Amino acid sequence: MPFGEIILHFLEIYSAIKRDEVIEKPEQFAKELKALYGYSAKIILEKVIQTLYAKIGMEYTKKEGYTFSDYIKDAYQKQLKREQPDAT
Repeated sequence: MPFGEIILHFLEIYSAIKRDEVIEKPEQFAKELKALYGYSAKIILEKVIQTLYAKIGMEYTKKEGYTFSDYIKDAYQKQLKREQPDAT
Protein backbone atom coordinates (compact mmCIF):
# COMPACT_ATOMS: atom_id res chain seq x y z
CA MET A 1 0.00 0.00 0.00
CA PRO A 2 1.50 3.38 -1.00
CA PHE A 3 2.35 5.84 1.77
CA GLY A 4 -0.41 8.27 0.72
CA GLU A 5 -2.99 5.50 0.98
CA ILE A 6 -1.80 4.66 4.48
CA ILE A 7 -2.18 8.28 5.56
CA LEU A 8 -5.67 8.51 4.10
CA HIS A 9 -6.61 5.21 5.72
CA PHE A 10 -5.52 6.42 9.17
CA LEU A 11 -7.31 9.74 8.69
CA GLU A 12 -10.52 7.95 7.79
CA ILE A 13 -10.26 5.77 10.89
CA TYR A 14 -9.14 8.41 13.42
CA SER A 15 -10.73 11.64 12.18
CA ALA A 16 -13.93 13.10 10.83
CA ILE A 17 -12.65 13.62 7.28
CA LYS A 18 -12.92 11.14 4.45
CA ARG A 19 -10.71 10.90 1.36
CA ASP A 20 -13.38 12.21 -0.99
CA GLU A 21 -13.69 15.38 1.12
CA VAL A 22 -10.06 16.52 0.83
CA ILE A 23 -10.64 18.77 -2.20
CA GLU A 24 -13.83 20.21 -0.72
CA LYS A 25 -12.39 20.68 2.79
CA PRO A 26 -8.63 21.23 2.53
CA GLU A 27 -8.52 23.23 5.78
CA GLN A 28 -10.17 20.36 7.65
CA PHE A 29 -7.82 17.83 6.03
CA ALA A 30 -4.76 19.83 7.12
CA LYS A 31 -6.17 20.28 10.65
CA GLU A 32 -6.91 16.57 11.04
CA LEU A 33 -3.52 15.61 9.64
CA LYS A 34 -1.79 17.93 12.13
CA ALA A 35 -3.83 16.48 15.00
CA LEU A 36 -2.88 12.94 13.99
CA TYR A 37 0.77 13.39 12.97
CA GLY A 38 1.91 16.55 14.79
CA TYR A 39 4.93 18.32 13.31
CA SER A 40 5.36 15.59 10.69
CA ALA A 41 2.11 16.75 9.10
CA LYS A 42 3.93 19.79 7.68
CA ILE A 43 6.21 17.50 5.68
CA ILE A 44 3.31 15.32 4.56
CA LEU A 45 1.25 18.34 3.46
CA GLU A 46 4.21 19.67 1.46
CA LYS A 47 4.58 16.31 -0.29
CA VAL A 48 0.84 16.20 -1.05
CA ILE A 49 1.05 19.62 -2.68
CA GLN A 50 4.13 18.70 -4.74
CA THR A 51 2.49 15.47 -5.89
CA LEU A 52 -0.76 17.21 -6.79
CA TYR A 53 0.96 19.81 -8.95
CA ALA A 54 3.05 17.12 -10.66
CA LYS A 55 -0.03 15.00 -11.40
CA ILE A 56 -1.80 17.88 -13.10
CA GLY A 57 1.35 18.77 -15.03
CA MET A 58 1.93 22.12 -13.37
CA GLU A 59 5.03 23.59 -11.82
CA TYR A 60 4.95 23.88 -8.03
CA THR A 61 6.49 27.01 -6.59
CA LYS A 62 6.53 27.62 -2.86
CA LYS A 63 4.78 30.92 -2.08
CA GLU A 64 5.23 33.01 1.05
CA GLY A 65 2.14 32.98 3.25
CA TYR A 66 0.33 30.25 1.30
CA THR A 67 -1.43 27.56 3.31
CA PHE A 68 -2.21 24.01 2.23
CA SER A 69 -5.72 25.17 1.41
CA ASP A 70 -4.39 28.02 -0.75
CA TYR A 71 -2.30 25.59 -2.81
CA ILE A 72 -5.23 23.20 -3.26
CA LYS A 73 -7.50 26.02 -4.41
CA ASP A 74 -4.79 27.40 -6.71
CA ALA A 75 -4.18 24.02 -8.34
CA TYR A 76 -7.92 23.45 -8.74
CA GLN A 77 -8.44 26.85 -10.40
CA LYS A 78 -5.46 26.36 -12.73
CA GLN A 79 -6.73 22.93 -13.72
CA LEU A 80 -10.22 24.30 -14.42
CA LYS A 81 -8.73 26.99 -16.68
CA ARG A 82 -6.73 24.38 -18.58
CA GLU A 83 -9.83 22.23 -19.12
CA GLN A 84 -11.97 25.06 -20.53
CA PRO A 85 -11.99 25.30 -24.31
CA ASP A 86 -10.29 28.33 -25.79
CA ALA A 87 -12.84 31.04 -26.59
CA THR A 88 -10.98 32.26 -29.68
